[in-house]
Amino acid sequence: MSLPRIRLEGSLRIDSKTWLIEPSEAHHLLNVRRCKNGQKVEALMEGRLLILRLKIEEGKLLGYVEEEIKTSPKRELWVLLGLTKTEAFELALRQVTECGATAIVPLRCERSVVKIEGSRVEAKMRRWKLILSEATKQARAFSIPELFPVIKVKDIDALSLPAFKYGAFLGRGSIDLLDCAPKDKAAIAIGPEGDWSEAEMQMLEDFGFKPVRLGARIMRSPTAAAVGTAILSMLLEKE
Repeated sequence: MSLPRIRLEGSLRIDSKTWLIEPSEAHHLLNVRRCKNGQKVEALMEGRLLILRLKIEEGKLLGYVEEEIKTSPKRELWVLLGLTKTEAFELALRQVTECGATAIVPLRCERSVVKIEGSRVEAKMRRWKLILSEATKQARAFSIPELFPVIKVKDIDALSLPAFKYGAFLGRGSIDLLDCAPKDKAAIAIGPEGDWSEAEMQMLEDFGFKPVRLGARIMRSPTAAAVGTAILSMLLEKE
């Protein structure tokens, strides 16, 4: 059985071996996972994985470091994700995080039904970041993906993307993503429900994105995002 898992970014480091677990994570461990004194948990933070032994002292939950597990070299895997309706987009965020995304760029596309503007932007970004954090605990991912502000497809060229860039285009990709050979860093663009417009596909190709297929089936956007991210992640790990 795997150990309960938390993130440490919001906790307080008291000394080299002791952490004061922040209240929401402490509540989850004690009231949801029913952890007891002396139980071990995994604690994730940027580029690190610690094994902590819990101790309750004066109503506070402390974690004492028993082991630090070395992490593998970080790969860059960008996912550019066309905006979809709330439930589908949040599912896509969870799935691409679990599959290995290290950077996520939400895209406002011509066929995106959802329009996020004004005061809603900040609230959405807060919720999306929370979703990413929770997904890293599920996947035992050491780092939370960087989440970029929502941009339009025409603004993609301003990003410092990897040299290996792929676009999943329905009916247009002539190469299977499985047959590609990215090195170290890669990016994949997944459109909204209804796919990209012709103008957007042309822009992506002009920006250096290679059209690829994700297989013979037509997938919903969250499924395509998960499949494309998982394939790229495994290709990068094979090096």
